Amino acid sequence: MIRASAVIAAASVAFAVVVGVLAWIATHPGQGRGQVSTLPLAPLPSPAIAEDEPPAPPPAPRPIVTIPAVHRPERPEVTVNHIPKDEEAPPLPLPPLPAPTCAPQPPVAAAQPAPPAGETYGTQVLFLNNPAAAREAAQHEKKLLFVMHISGNFEDSCFT
Repeated sequence: MIRASAVIAAASVAFAVVVGVLAWIATHPGQGRGQVSTLPLAPLPSPAIAEDEPPAPPPAPRPIVTIPAVHRPERPEVTVNHIPKDEEAPPLPLPPLPAPTCAPQPPVAAAQPAPPAGETYGTQVLFLNNPAAAREAAQHEKKLLFVMHISGNFEDSCFT
């Protein structure tokens, strides 16, 4: 089965090549049409060697002359970022100014609920037994709430 798309693609490529070659021939007249170069050729010398004479030794090779490259800077080298030993240290920055003091404002008389009942268990942290009450207390004081659930037999120390 012949695929028409492959045949059309191959024909298109062949047509493009032929058109390209013809266009190059039309734009480059006189090139590539069988012109022969007419450069004169020098006749080759025929060495005449006498049978009695030994062949001449090859010429001695020319000596190789080396010239060392010397780099001469146009300007003298200068040490960058050189700090003399007798230079003083930069002055220290000034201390920050004290913050302006304002008169303390009287506390706002708002209805503050009574602190929730809880236990500290010998610490400075107030532990509440009711999670809902702990959530309300944290919202009122604008603090984070940490809920911890502990299970076990608290009467026997080996279970907790």
